[in-house]
Amino acid sequence: MKKLLLGLVLLLTIQSYGQISVSKKHQGKLKKIDIETFNAFKKTTTVFVLSDLYDYEAYDNVLKEVWTVTPYKIVNYKDYKESEYKNEKYSVAILAGLKKTFENSKGGEWYKIRFFLKLEMFYKKKGKYKTKKIAKIFFYPKDEIVWDVIASETKDEKVLNTKWFTDDVYFTYNRGFLKNYLQKINELITNNQSFWMYKSYSKPKLKELTKRILYIPMYVTSKFNALKGEDGKVENKEILELLKIYKYKYKIIDDEILSDKIIDNEDIYYLRYSRIVTERFIEIVNAKTGEVVYKEYKAGLLNYNIKEKNIKSLNKAIVKSSK
Repeated sequence: MKKLLLGLVLLLTIQSYGQISVSKKHQGKLKKIDIETFNAFKKTTTVFVLSDLYDYEAYDNVLKEVWTVTPYKIVNYKDYKESEYKNEKYSVAILAGLKKTFENSKGGEWYKIRFFLKLEMFYKKKGKYKTKKIAKIFFYPKDEIVWDVIASETKDEKVLNTKWFTDDVYFTYNRGFLKNYLQKINELITNNQSFWMYKSYSKPKLKELTKRILYIPMYVTSKFNALKGEDGKVENKEILELLKIYKYKYKIIDDEILSDKIIDNEDIYYLRYSRIVTERFIEIVNAKTGEVVYKEYKAGLLNYNIKEKNIKSLNKAIVKSSK
């Protein structure tokens, strides 16, 4: 019962994204990064501290293909010490999370939780090194890590949880997705461009879906149980029926098989879905280039799963792009 009641509160408060942002801040309105900061960043060596789900060689193969904006090195989370890199020579991309605990007038608690890969650099002010935000990749978490963080005693903003370094706790963390995320961030920083994730758009290349297969990762077919605060099993019948509304060719594919296709630079398009309790992001991505040719951002209470109107909006956008 405690988990059920907590779930009802949790559903209205957790923020957990599956998007990228290149900005001085990652909430509210876009705050562009200045040219001086971009130039200073490009003079650093970027230290990547990533999950143990994949080995050094797997990450190195991804980074040497898509990360060209700075030199880089990969450090295991067990060996990473911030003090060794906290100076102007380095920038750091590390998995992290935030938990903010709020109390109401009756003594109850609610939480704001986020999971991400943060990219930061360092600068000296009044003799002390401080961090400067460059970019974030927000991940779509599985219920396990959400409940684990909720159960933790900390009420601080910084959450120290090694599970995101050791366990499979995100729907949108695999080699292929990471490659496309970093591809986009690398491109933006190279071109001194800031980017905001809270917007919808459609590009002309979306018309390719009139004659190409849209690949849908298996995790999209899972239905979130709002009352229990739990992820359902994949291949949910309701979700499978919903996807049939899509008017063009599509194929549901195992998440890791899709990841392999992205790694192999196959020129395909896939659907990338991420959810926050009150917000949903539906993207169509070119696996080879990482370009997002369609993005629908929807905010509103009780938005837990992909809906019929999301598929219909995609259909309309494809028709419009092909005219």
